Amino acid sequence: VAAHRGGVVPDDKEMPSAAYVEAAIDQMEDGEFQVEPLSEVTTLKELQDEVLTAGELKMGSDGRLQFKRQKQTAREPTNSEQLRHRHRVMAVRWMMLTQHYPNRDVLKANDHDMWRLLSDYVLGPEVMGFEFKAPNGQIVGRPSWTQVLHYEFQIRKEALKTVNMKGTNLKDALM
Repeated sequence: VAAHRGGVVPDDKEMPSAAYVEAAIDQMEDGEFQVEPLSEVTTLKELQDEVLTAGELKMGSDGRLQFKRQKQTAREPTNSEQLRHRHRVMAVRWMMLTQHYPNRDVLKANDHDMWRLLSDYVLGPEVMGFEFKAPNGQIVGRPSWTQVLHYEFQIRKEALKTVNMKGTNLKDALM
């Protein structure tokens, strides 16, 4: 995390929750990344009151009891700043993975800036600011916030699909 923002450790508002980081580590270990809904991009601050007992005990195949934590969720972003915030939390999580797994190809070239660029693209004129025009040039519509969020999800989904299938790094897949 020290690489985040020039060596400054993010506060609890941007620090990914343990559950969110654990999910990423599980995916790294499995070698198959899955896109998460924005509601699963959670922070320590959001889950500070997380109850450890919120989960399920199961008997593993080896006879040991296993505890599976319930997924903790946050609200979907309702505006552009909340979406930028979710992207910053994703950036911190991926930087944490990069520090933990420095030799993994998927994490090569990983940086905080790629998430800012994703935010700028989705919230800029190409997506959120796109205008539907009638033949006479009159603006007849713009994407709804729901459409913007759906498109953002599809971008991340396709990027991870590329990472999984082609073995490319996430930055190249996103850009």
